[in-house]
Amino acid sequence: MRAATYARYSSSRQRDTSIDDQERMTGRAIEHHGFALATRYADRAESGADCGRTDYQRMLDDAKARKWDVLVVDDLSRLARDEVEGPLTLRRLKFWGVRVISVGDGYDNASKGSRSQAGFRGLMNAIYLEDLAEKTHRGLEGQVLRGGIASAAPYGYRIVAGDKVQLLQIDEAQAKWVRWIFEERAKGKSPREIAHELNRLGVKSAKGGTWAASALTGSRIQQTGLLNSTVYIGRYVWNRCQWVRDPDTKKRTRRMRPPEEWVIAEHPELRIVPQALWEAAHAQTRQGDYRPGRKASTLFSGILRCAQCGGSIVSVNGSKYGCLTAKERGASVCKGLIFARQQADTVLLAHMRQDLLSPYALSKVQAHIAAMLREAHRSSENVKPRLQALEKEIANLVDAMAQVGHSEAIAKRLMAAESEQAALQARLETIEGRMDIPDALSRYKAAVMDLQRVLKSDITHARTIMRKLFGEIRVEREGDEVWAEVAVRAEHLMAAAGGPSTLVVAGARFGHCRRVRLQ
Repeated sequence: MRAATYARYSSSRQRDTSIDDQERMTGRAIEHHGFALATRYADRAESGADCGRTDYQRMLDDAKARKWDVLVVDDLSRLARDEVEGPLTLRRLKFWGVRVISVGDGYDNASKGSRSQAGFRGLMNAIYLEDLAEKTHRGLEGQVLRGGIASAAPYGYRIVAGDKVQLLQIDEAQAKWVRWIFEERAKGKSPREIAHELNRLGVKSAKGGTWAASALTGSRIQQTGLLNSTVYIGRYVWNRCQWVRDPDTKKRTRRMRPPEEWVIAEHPELRIVPQALWEAAHAQTRQGDYRPGRKASTLFSGILRCAQCGGSIVSVNGSKYGCLTAKERGASVCKGLIFARQQADTVLLAHMRQDLLSPYALSKVQAHIAAMLREAHRSSENVKPRLQALEKEIANLVDAMAQVGHSEAIAKRLMAAESEQAALQARLETIEGRMDIPDALSRYKAAVMDLQRVLKSDITHARTIMRKLFGEIRVEREGDEVWAEVAVRAEHLMAAAGGPSTLVVAGARFGHCRRVRLQ
């Protein structure tokens, strides 16, 4: 049997040898069982609560495609530390016919009782994460209450070792620029103008790079951004925010904690900005002359990349695309470029249509539709016999109840049978829904021809598809002309015919690269 392994460690503070250790243990298991190693997957410094891990997703895709037969892990927590995602992943793998072996847990989904064991391990892993987060948070709070800090050093400071705590110390080389920024703001200069000037003067940001206006403004409500940080007037505030994970998207979102949970420590020795200067700068800030960039609402914002600096090209006003780096960081970082948005969208969409309607793409679409219908038919044939057996069993159990009266054992089995019947019936309806795709190829062609409307019906989903289709598109100026270098690497093609039906066609790969004139 062909075997794959998956390894992961969760923190950048852990060593890469953790992967080596896990692969050594899984390698021994593969040798013990007499399997043939097909491939290895590994995610480094990735949390088990994050389902978007690169190799984790690649492993799931390959498992579904049956590129190997067995997955071997050192511990089930390597797959996921989430009480929902862990058992769900194991159920998916089993449904796809993949055997899963966990060396450290003694888990094997080919053995009896594996399902309950997986559920128990998933719950324990989730409890571990909650307990770890609570202990970490408690330790950080103790640091602050003992006069230390529980965060990275803000610009203008350095971290020094104290008595069992980490302390902040003013970095005079940076502190003079902090005061300069507040002085310029108090004079009425905008955060963008200040960022441009800092970059022109060659002043490095806190991370050693260039400055952007957003680093200065942040959020006044959340007290983020240099101009809003109260540490510069000697007030260190901790625990303002927390990160929570969306159970559907698995993305982390920053949320404000209630003020009564904030931990505030006064450190007058850390003051860099005089009170009068702080108030003068904030008097300008309240005028609100700068608005941070909004979430992208156009098809190609962020997908287009500036060939000069590598920065995102986004919608800079109602009719133009432009380099975000040039706009936010200034001409000393990137000269930038600006070009008509509607014309660029029209040219790129026409290019996209041409590829999606090519003979090669259409042959892939037809092959995928045929394969999908075969798979749906096969799944349907597997479900129907079990439904028929359950129907007979339920009838027999009802008859038995009528003859012997109430029986706890019979009633329990009847409920279980009816629950399984309902689940299988819902699954069969889903399968048959996939089989009911009349004239799918014609609908695909119609959707491609009306591509702009189809994509704009759901910009967020469309941008995901565009990224898969195009990757990142490099844009550069040559004289008065603007050119895009488009390398189509489609692994997914979309055919949406309106209404609830959306067909995602996988497997198409185009090997060419094309230069397209946008202006």
